[in-house]
Formats: sequence, structure tokens, C-alpha cells
Amino acid sequence: MADTDTNDNIMALAFFRSSKDNRVDKVGYWPWEHAVEILSEHVLTDGVLDDPADKDRWMFTLAVFKDAEWPDYEPAPRKVYRKDPVTGRTVLDEYAQPTLDRIEYPENPATGRPYVQRCAANLIGYSGLLLDYDGIRTLDWAKERFGRYTYAGYTSYSHLKDGRTNKFRIVLPFREPCPTKDFEFRKKAFLAFAMTDDPSTIAVSRGFYMPQVHPRRAHLAEAWSNTGEWLDWGRFRAEKPWVPPPTPVLAPIEGDKLRAWGRQELEKHLQKIRDVEGEGARHHTVLGVCRYLGCVVAAGALDPHEMAAAVMNEALMKMGGARRGEIQSMIDSGIRKGRNTPATPPQKTRHTELMERILAKKRAQR
Repeated sequence: MADTDTNDNIMALAFFRSSKDNRVDKVGYWPWEHAVEILSEHVLTDGVLDDPADKDRWMFTLAVFKDAEWPDYEPAPRKVYRKDPVTGRTVLDEYAQPTLDRIEYPENPATGRPYVQRCAANLIGYSGLLLDYDGIRTLDWAKERFGRYTYAGYTSYSHLKDGRTNKFRIVLPFREPCPTKDFEFRKKAFLAFAMTDDPSTIAVSRGFYMPQVHPRRAHLAEAWSNTGEWLDWGRFRAEKPWVPPPTPVLAPIEGDKLRAWGRQELEKHLQKIRDVEGEGARHHTVLGVCRYLGCVVAAGALDPHEMAAAVMNEALMKMGGARRGEIQSMIDSGIRKGRNTPATPPQKTRHTELMERILAKKRAQR
């Protein structure tokens, strides 16, 4: 990799007010030196030490997004949940999740069009590689590991929280912007290069908190930068494009009414995954399906391996192969949590039993 004149390289940084901010409306394009200045100073928080709200503030990503000039951009939705008119509480659905009443698309006054959503569908590429380290590496290790490259580093909010665990981030600018598909095909190579303990560091459009620290730990915060070679993403090995797996064939079930009910529930909820559209809705639906089917598994009505394989197949078809790890986590979580609340199969009434006997007699007379 050859050195690159840093004055010719522009970094894209998109900022978000918190982890819940899904609007791409605060984007800057700056020379690398300016980006380093932004990342070189920790902001002092003013909340309760280690309270989640104290650090859930400004975030950023190195992703390059479409803007409102693109005719096919995905607008940022605002979900409005149903409220009980008597109690005022949010109504929950069958998965114990808030029931969606409607989706609105607020307009950006600056453009006169809906805000651009922070999602995979709006990604164009990346201006650099952002790596997160949550404990197994040290600052000294990072400075030696990336010493040959141009990069910026800073400690994160919980750095040395326990007096010994290093937590920090490394920002490596690319020589040239990396298109989204090229980035996706090189994820494994990026992780191998990073040697990080946080694989989600390269998740699609993930945001990272800006340098910030509580005043009581301000003396532990550190930010630094290095000048060297610019990272050439083209040197990293690309994987072959993902090919969807064949749809698993489920063996027929006869004579076991509990398992037959479980199979029916599986198919019904797999169809929900097939029918859903929209980035946020896909994740919400797959998560809800995993949680419910985990309860069906706990009731003994569904084989956990069969459930996992079927959900994985449908979710991959809907969300893409790059999100296999995310899908697997949802499946594992659903099965684990389902053990606490096994599903209750529908109980037959006397009327249902009578109707079944009549139908059985009719079949026997044919």
C-alpha cells in the first residue's frame, strides 16, 4: 500500500443524536485532518455515572448514505404505537411487543421531503473502517498493531471502568471510498485484520458513540492519531457472493396432534417473515417470530433444530447472508427465553370433538 496525500482524501461522517435516531440529516464531508480534530477531544457528560442514558448521546458512522436527491431512497419512518384509550398504556401484541398503530414519514424542512433513513437500503459505501474493542486488547497493542497506518484512536465511555479493562475505538480511513457490496464481501477479511473481540463492529450502518466520558473518569480518557499508509480495502480478500440455501423440506407429521399444531404455527409465522417489507419491520418481525416459536419449542410442539433451520432460511432470504450472525442471535434468544413461558396449545371444546367424530364417520363411509 502506498502512502496517499491526506489533503486529497475526504472523510464522510454521518452523525446521530442517539442510538434511536434513524434520520440521516447531519452529514459532513471533511479532510482527514478535520475528522481527527473532531475525534480528538472527549465531551464530558452530565448525567449519572454509567447510567445508559448518560452515554446514549451523539453517535457517528463512516457510512456514505443516499440523500433526498436520490429517487429511490428509503424514507425514515416514525412508528406510532397503539394506546389503550382507558389506561393510556401501550397495547402489546401476541409477542408481547408494542402494537403498531401507524407509520408516519416526517418531512425534513431543509429538503421538503421525508428524512433519509439510516438503513442498509440507503448505503452507498464507506469512507473508512471503524473498529470497536471491548476488553481483550489494550491501547499499547492497538498502537503497535496499526502503527504503519494512518488512523485515529480514542477511548470509549467505559474505558478502565473496572480499573483494568481497555475499551477503545480505531478509525482507519480508506484510500478510496469502498462501495457497499465490496465492503460486504470483505467483512471476514476486515475482522481477521482487526483482531477485535466485537464482530458487530462491521455491522451494516452501525453507529458508534463519539468520544465522551463522565467527569469522574475524565482523567482516564485518551485520544491519539497516527500518520502512515492509508488502508487499501482492495487488498483484502473478497468472499464469493452469498447464494441462498435450498428451502428445507419438512417431513410430514401424522398422529401427533401436539407436533402437528407446532408445525402449523411454524408455517404460519414463517409466512409473516415472507410477507414483511421494510428494514426495521423485517428485524422486528423476525425477532417476534423467534420469540413466539421459542415458546412453541418449550411446549414440546416443535423441534428446536427444525425451527432454527426454517427460520434461518426464511430470514436469510429476506435480510441477506451478511446478517446470518444477527439472525442466529435472535433464534438463540427466542429459544432461550421461550423456556420461561411455554406456549399453550389450543384446547378442544366438546363441540370440536363432536365435529371431528362426525367427519371421521363420513370418511369411513366413503
